[in-house]
Amino acid sequence: MTLGWNDSVGLVVADVDDTLAPPFHDLGDELADELTALLASGVRVLLASGAGLEGIRERVVSRLPAELRAGVLVAHCNGAEVYGFDERGEQREQVMFSVVDAAHRATLRGAVHMAELLMKEFDLAHAEGRPSRGAALLDDRGVQVTLDLSGPAERDPVLARARELLEESGLDVEARPGGASAVDLVLPHVDKGHAVRALIGCGLAGPGEVEVWGDQFSVRGGGADVAMAMAVPQGSRVISFRAVPPCDVPAVPGMRIWPGPRHLDEGVLDHLRTRRNR
Repeated sequence: MTLGWNDSVGLVVADVDDTLAPPFHDLGDELADELTALLASGVRVLLASGAGLEGIRERVVSRLPAELRAGVLVAHCNGAEVYGFDERGEQREQVMFSVVDAAHRATLRGAVHMAELLMKEFDLAHAEGRPSRGAALLDDRGVQVTLDLSGPAERDPVLARARELLEESGLDVEARPGGASAVDLVLPHVDKGHAVRALIGCGLAGPGEVEVWGDQFSVRGGGADVAMAMAVPQGSRVISFRAVPPCDVPAVPGMRIWPGPRHLDEGVLDHLRTRRNR
């Protein structure tokens, strides 16, 4: 059973981690081929992720042909900024959209200090490459500070403590879950929905031409992809590629849960293959 492909789609808004590739992994060969065919057909792709710009560029964009990258946009760090690519496949220097100014960046310097305090309090070493048990990856992305940990069991107490420290400090920053194993220290007004709404408002796609792919749509869990579902025009289809209870997803008309049997990036691959089988 599939949801079928919508031939009216002109813009796909896609999360990255677990939706297009597992965290810290590159876009797979088969999915890269399907996304290449999608871009070649004229459909644009907006990658909206909590991950940083450099990581998305290396793990996903570099796996796509340079001549098609002009059809790709990257809303990194939960949509804090959006960058595009030119006809040669090079990242454009000028930011297309941003909700972060110099004062916000100064505030985030305090978030770096907060992350360092958390690592010290939880006796976490600095990881090299990927996080492991007892070793975290502290990534200062300029517009967001992220602590990547080994998994939910290690992440959850750090997230709870981060929220306590932020409340005590009065720092105008929020601690949010990043996927299944990260703590994102972000500015309160930043979410993926702002970037998506702004770009669609500039004429990137019209009603009925947008489809959203993600895996973090839990309303109770504060999933980062909820904001994307709420930002797209009415009539857009929103697909959760993670199996979640229907009662825990946003109450938008186009919300769908991928029926499987495969989910996450494998489910996205199966969905894209329906383009050729329709």
